Amino acid sequence: MVIVDHQGDESADVYGTITHNRARGTHLLEPMKAIVKKLMDEGKTVKEIGKQLGMKPEEVFRLSGFTRDEFLNLMTKDTNGYSKAVVYTHV
Repeated sequence: MVIVDHQGDESADVYGTITHNRARGTHLLEPMKAIVKKLMDEGKTVKEIGKQLGMKPEEVFRLSGFTRDEFLNLMTKDTNGYSKAVVYTHV
């Protein structure tokens, strides 16, 4: 058994646990969704979650439970200027 104490930063424990579970292939979708949502509710950024868990922003989005528009607003909230992103839709 391994016990890790990150001195008050519970998110560091969560990151470590998920990283180990993903490496062993023992992570489950619904608990992962709950954990990503909790980390975001605690103010962790998509970039931080992605870096700590080895996920692309798209994977964090799928697990976050946010709508596409909510996620885009979250990703661009500190952006001053125009985005070079283009949204294509098919009719």
